[in-house]
Amino acid sequence: MLRILPTELSLSVLSYLPLPTLCSLPTLSRQWLDFCSENQSAIFHNAAILHGYIQPKTMQLEDALSVYEGSPWDGATDWKDFCKSTPGNALTGLFHETLPPDLSP
Repeated sequence: MLRILPTELSLSVLSYLPLPTLCSLPTLSRQWLDFCSENQSAIFHNAAILHGYIQPKTMQLEDALSVYEGSPWDGATDWKDFCKSTPGNALTGLFHETLPPDLSP
């Protein structure tokens, strides 16, 4: 998929994956690790929209954090942190057990 589809289309397809699957993609291969590292913000921003955590018009993380204040969003510095902190998703409380720390961007 990474070599066949344009990046924008790959990002769109990936946004439909469950969040635990998105977080495990970098462990598949060096190519996936590089792709996910380069596009992490777009991947998790798109996922936040699709999974209903934010409105499509929300472009900046700061705007999302102004709506979702306090714990568990304290300390969220990127869209991945925001998604993993959202209550009710499969990553809350499990994230650090699913990915080795050296693979977390």
